[in-house]
Amino acid sequence: MLLSSPVFAQWTNIGPGGESLSAVSFADASMGWVCGANSIFYSTTDGGKTWTFIPNFYNFKPHNNMLSVAATGGDMVVVLEQLPSVATPTVIYHSVRGSSGVYTYAAGKDALGDHNKLSLRQTSTGFAVGNGGTLALTRDKGFTWTNGSSGTSNDLFAADSPDGIVAYIAGSKGTLRKATGPGFTSWQALNTTTTVRLTGVWFVTAQQGYIVGDAGTALRTSDGGVTWTAMSVGSIADLNAVRFLSPTTGFIAGDLGTLLLTTDGGKTWKPEASNTYETLTGIDATADGSAIWVVGGGGTVLKRGLVVPLATRSTTVAAKWQAYPNPFTTTLNITIPSSHFASIKLLDLTGRTLAEQVFPTGSPANTYQFPLPMQLASGIYLVQIALDNQASEVQRIVHVQ
Repeated sequence: MLLSSPVFAQWTNIGPGGESLSAVSFADASMGWVCGANSIFYSTTDGGKTWTFIPNFYNFKPHNNMLSVAATGGDMVVVLEQLPSVATPTVIYHSVRGSSGVYTYAAGKDALGDHNKLSLRQTSTGFAVGNGGTLALTRDKGFTWTNGSSGTSNDLFAADSPDGIVAYIAGSKGTLRKATGPGFTSWQALNTTTTVRLTGVWFVTAQQGYIVGDAGTALRTSDGGVTWTAMSVGSIADLNAVRFLSPTTGFIAGDLGTLLLTTDGGKTWKPEASNTYETLTGIDATADGSAIWVVGGGGTVLKRGLVVPLATRSTTVAAKWQAYPNPFTTTLNITIPSSHFASIKLLDLTGRTLAEQVFPTGSPANTYQFPLPMQLASGIYLVQIALDNQASEVQRIVHVQ
């Protein structure tokens, strides 16, 4: 899908590459984890600049996958692994820090089941949901689990509790259920007005919530799920995750590199340039929204900084700039506006930087020849320009030899 006009974004692919990633969770701006296919598991202590492979689970066998990960505070984490077992295909593990600082991973008590997703947004109180309406509850950061009844036999793929008092679970056939604590034993069916598979749920408060699912399904509620309003997101791709940073600012991630942003509580959504066509599966962010991460296929980890609402953006961001000719062969020209800091990058379709040039504040308006890497293959590339350190714009450009 080629966009005919620039879109605003500032995502950078900082992923380890390799196996497809299914989930991401950060305890703070520095400490985080990602997991995925073949039970791949990585951690970072610098916000994703570098990744450390955790070999405890890696097993190249069919259906040996890490499905979900949840930070529980500091450097501790809970992970959900899928194993090739018919009776109990998943196990939930929690990290254990030894006296020497070495980490091991122990299965939680009663942590076997057929789960698809973990949700420990409240850290201590969390949920594991899965196939056939499988539901388990933890009150001690994943060390012990109590199996419960969700009141449905439909497969469940997402759970959320904004406050530890009320919780929501979502799944196939438009399933959405709500319960209150402390027991979370009686789950009330809610009418989502859809029958598609729901894969993501996020409630900003007990009243303001959002659900996403297959075929571009995106809904919002302001009354705790009693009524739902369809959101126009401009996509028919399967949507896999939704995350809000505040009552107004939120993201949706989905197939084909779909990344969407709202700054008005979901009334309108705009595409963000993910610079990838990989399936995007999970979203996480710091509490203050200063860093956001999205993971997906091919070991992709996308990261961006604080969202700047369009209404507060400098008018220089809308100033005219151009990359030409398009297609280009041996020379790529960049025209930039005058007297403003400009950072220009050439990216491949995975979002990796191939070349970069910076123009300091005070540079005159001019056209420059952008330095191209040696032996650049024919294909589609992305020119990304950021003016005054605000959200960047991206233009797709074709190189022919």
